Amino acid sequence: MNKRVVIGGLIAPAIVLSGLGGYWLGTLRSNVEMLSGTAYAGQGWASVDVAGTFYGIQPGVPWEDADGTWHVTDELPGCLSRVGSSQEIKFGGLIADNPHGPGEAVAVWVVCP
Repeated sequence: MNKRVVIGGLIAPAIVLSGLGGYWLGTLRSNVEMLSGTAYAGQGWASVDVAGTFYGIQPGVPWEDADGTWHVTDELPGCLSRVGSSQEIKFGGLIADNPHGPGEAVAVWVVCP
């Protein structure tokens, strides 16, 4: 058998498998972006403006305190618990799909300083 045929028969499937593997890994990528900005707290809600996009922060969002401890409660993160307060935060944000209109910008986790 010709060496070119054998080598080609091994390389072609390897290229195809590499492409399929790369595509599969790409589908596992999270749409959450690490962002930062000044959050403003209201009564039972908070929001943060990043370049004109307002991300909602709902009670119950997982949050990390200054000591590195994670919390999940049915309240806003500790650094946003006082109505009318503002705080520079880091957070994971994404645009949630909405089948009936534009997506909604939400924070899925918060890091309090």
